[in-house]
Amino acid sequence: MGSGMLRVPTAAWVLAVWVVACSAGCHSPLARSVPEEQLRLDADIELIAGLRVPEVRGPDGCGAQALATVLAHVDPGLDAATVADELPWHDLGATPVDLLLVARGRGCVAKIAHGSIELLAHDVEAGRPILVMIDAAYEIRTLTSRLAFPRVMHWAVVSGVAGDGSRVLLAAPHARHHVVGRDDFLRRWSRSANCMITLSRDSDASP
Repeated sequence: MGSGMLRVPTAAWVLAVWVVACSAGCHSPLARSVPEEQLRLDADIELIAGLRVPEVRGPDGCGAQALATVLAHVDPGLDAATVADELPWHDLGATPVDLLLVARGRGCVAKIAHGSIELLAHDVEAGRPILVMIDAAYEIRTLTSRLAFPRVMHWAVVSGVAGDGSRVLLAAPHARHHVVGRDDFLRRWSRSANCMITLSRDSDASP
């Protein structure tokens, strides 16, 4: 009798979440992506085209995926997929220190900063994709509220910014990009204290 009474609220809660999800929809910034060729037609977007994003390996391989993408951009002679596989934590979680040490060990100037949309736009305009850590967890949205799932911290590569700062692009495999609204991106980025890492060669490092 007691165990049966405990199951009723649990089942009711699950049913309620399912109904809300069906009526409002789950949302994640990485749920959908747009072909690069389509985004090139949008004159309002500053886009870094041609980024080679390898497929992620394992549930925690985003750090290797993101870092390999930017390393292959800085040095076009590198194969992004090979670089990702060579990293010792290619299927594990990576900290900012992990990314900085590998990048500097490969001869890059690697800088970490507390970022802003303006800094992202500046680097994108200069042709530098940026590593950022965001919370990519799904959310269930209704007209009046937002139910967040547990945080899923994720390394991503900023590949574009709209001229008015209203949208941020994140590079995806197969010449595609995730398009994230400014408010959604900033909220998710704030959960890493707006962590951003830029890589460059000595000759083209920004001041």
